[in-house]
Amino acid sequence: MSDANETRGEFPITLEGVAYTMRPSYEALVQMEQKTGCALSILRMAANAHALAIENAAIVVTEGIKAEGKATNNATLQQFSPERVGALLIDGGLEPVFDVIARMLDLALTGGVTELGEVKARAATI
Repeated sequence: MSDANETRGEFPITLEGVAYTMRPSYEALVQMEQKTGCALSILRMAANAHALAIENAAIVVTEGIKAEGKATNNATLQQFSPERVGALLIDGGLEPVFDVIARMLDLALTGGVTELGEVKARAATI
């Protein structure tokens, strides 16, 4: 079971019955844009509409998992590939993945995460 905590900027994703954690670090977000050829806002809109191409979904998930691997010094997670993840997404279905991707990208686009992919503390209001 993933110990992902969205209040820390971690997002749970289950692939072939195994729970993983994705993290929207700066490096991961840049790789998502470069490898998909799409701006994060386009990826988020497509995920929200449940119209994200499988290749792009696999890239976003892969880069999120690799960022978690880097943050936790987990070499196995850092070796994930879009091809491997894409096959797992097909096996498990894309529908549940779209909402997780959309939430993760929304947090990144609204400035709610640090460069390491952690949720920023919110200022207290009275």
